[in-house]
Amino acid sequence: HKDRVEILERVVEFFGCGKIRPKGPQSSVLTFAVERTQDITEKVLPHFDKYPLQSTKQQDYLKFREIVLCMRLKEHKDPQVLLEIARIAFSMNLHGKQRKHSLAEVESRILRGHTPDLTAG
Repeated sequence: HKDRVEILERVVEFFGCGKIRPKGPQSSVLTFAVERTQDITEKVLPHFDKYPLQSTKQQDYLKFREIVLCMRLKEHKDPQVLLEIARIAFSMNLHGKQRKHSLAEVESRILRGHTPDLTAG
């Protein structure tokens, strides 16, 4: 909550990266976000590798880590790898809010323009 912004400010200071943003245009809830892959791989991942989460969120962290490392290696540029990344992402935070798009919609967008024409030839 915005009344406790100092906690998130300490997180930004600790990691030396990231931004604090409102969760929505009219929201009093704040979020901490790190956008640069380099910051995630060099600052955030090493911390959680050294100090694993002591909850069920550890499994989501390991999936997140896998996705970030694939992206760092630019593997997400291969549509098949991007499909696998989407599937991993959709398996995370199963008890969170519903997503705006279904996995089928995301898969369809990834494959658009990459599906071979089986009628040609």
